[in-house]
Amino acid sequence: MATFAEFIAESFDSDAPVNWKLKSGMHAVATFTVKSIAVDVDFEQREPKGPWHVSFDTRHGDIADLKNEMLAIRRLNGVFQAVRQFLQIREPGSVVFIAKDEDRAALYAAYLRRENSAIESLGYQIEGPHAIEPYTQWTLRRVQPSTWKE
Repeated sequence: MATFAEFIAESFDSDAPVNWKLKSGMHAVATFTVKSIAVDVDFEQREPKGPWHVSFDTRHGDIADLKNEMLAIRRLNGVFQAVRQFLQIREPGSVVFIAKDEDRAALYAAYLRRENSAIESLGYQIEGPHAIEPYTQWTLRRVQPSTWKE
């Protein structure tokens, strides 16, 4: 049985305005806000031709907003909105998500289930989850040729 958070994660989508900053040819950052909360989503290619790693961080926000569970779901929806945009525009060969705990792994699984059709329509397949103790990892691997030009 799905938790309430997983149900919410599978039920709502995000339309937050996302701003992009290219830090280098191997590092892009998407930023958006949910009420007072500023969120950074990092896309980092750690080695040439390697996979892009996704991570996100909350930079600041009012304590009441940071503790609000519904806003936490909206933040995660914004993260996956940024991932969709990155897949659409950059067309990377692969993107990796790593969860450090079971709760985040369950939420990632819920989002990836919800996004599966959209991910496939962008030319990707989901691989995982793979347990790499103590982490859980998913890879979005491109199965259609990319039109991205360096």
